[in-house]
Amino acid sequence: MDRANIVKRLVAEESLFQEATKAPFDSKEFLKFLADNPNFGSDSIQRWADEHSVSVDELASLTRKLASQMAQFWTQGRANEKGVTEKDVDPHELAMGIKVEAEHTDNKEVAKRIALDHLAEEISDYYTRLYKMEKDAGIDEYDDRGKDSILQTLHGVR
Repeated sequence: MDRANIVKRLVAEESLFQEATKAPFDSKEFLKFLADNPNFGSDSIQRWADEHSVSVDELASLTRKLASQMAQFWTQGRANEKGVTEKDVDPHELAMGIKVEAEHTDNKEVAKRIALDHLAEEISDYYTRLYKMEKDAGIDEYDDRGKDSILQTLHGVR
């Protein structure tokens, strides 16, 4: 994955950045800088640091923490532990999972990663079961997420 795509994911996952860095400055502004400057150099980093009264060493430390958190997210989890990929799961369940997990992120790849972890938990119809359980409980947010129509079309669930 190239640097520009990584930065775009980071912008989408700003809350992870906040948690990883406990940044003493506006992290969204820093992430926007990174997204707008995927090939940033030391001069542009120095300029940003000066403009925001942050030391370059502090930015470097925060960036390392963030990179570590992102690496953990992408390399750990149930799917990675078990070697489960999207080829190993029901594509209908994965599609439902991506829609469901989109409530946590606007990033489709992050939603897919979370869905794969759930589908690797030895419940191959995890999202069908979740749908039925929430439907039985009277939770009717499915039309907003489009899950109802996916289930009806793909699984015949009503």
